[in-house]
Amino acid sequence: MGFKVDENGVVHVDETSHSFANTTVEKNPTLATTKCKLNRLEVYSLLLRTKNKTDKREIGDNCPLIYALKSKEGLSVTYKSFKSLVAPLNDIISKLITEFEAKQITYDAIIPMPSSHNISNILANKLSKELGVPIETELFRKSNAEDIEVQIANPASKALKIPHSAKVNIMNAVKKARDTGNNFSMSDVKTNFRAFIKPLTLNNLEGSHSYRSVLLVDDLFATGSTLIQAKDELLGGRVCEEVRSVVLFSPLNGRIKRK
Repeated sequence: MGFKVDENGVVHVDETSHSFANTTVEKNPTLATTKCKLNRLEVYSLLLRTKNKTDKREIGDNCPLIYALKSKEGLSVTYKSFKSLVAPLNDIISKLITEFEAKQITYDAIIPMPSSHNISNILANKLSKELGVPIETELFRKSNAEDIEVQIANPASKALKIPHSAKVNIMNAVKKARDTGNNFSMSDVKTNFRAFIKPLTLNNLEGSHSYRSVLLVDDLFATGSTLIQAKDELLGGRVCEEVRSVVLFSPLNGRIKRK
């Protein structure tokens, strides 16, 4: 099963094709690993995202269901259509849990990536129930427009040269957030410019937060910038010893090309 978008921008589950995704239990979950020089991150994906056969940019950035659930780019989804994914998704999650058990992988905490939408939280709650692992929501917050402005004005590394075109695109996203009164959104930044900013801010918390192994949860692996930053912050700050991740939608075609 894949997806199709009708002329009104409504996303439907399409049982006749694998456009945008392959949501069958047989093909999921999938596992990919980031190409970081240090501490590569394992990314378990519940639904395999596939490239639609077209040269133009598809509405919904090749993942129309996520954009529909977030009511972005004029897309929407009906409850009836989304409901048809629930049964196979539950089966895929069961397969994932079985895989963790077979590999003797356990976790001390599940950390959903902060977002203005609740998709990651819903998935994290489902995994928390299945694994019997508590959820940790206090470590990170989503970077706001002011945070991004500071990052552009004062890059974390002096060696990091941000191209003018990237600065313009990122600051346009900042302006959009302010003009609309909405949170800053990484989806408003071009994919190849997202590496220049940090989508998360680590909170200054009193007390000790120390775990052996944590599971990060996000809705979509696009460039992986959010998950990779979270992994680096947690390991660099010695918050935990091991980090793995689960996403609802995989990297495109299940492969991670960068990082």
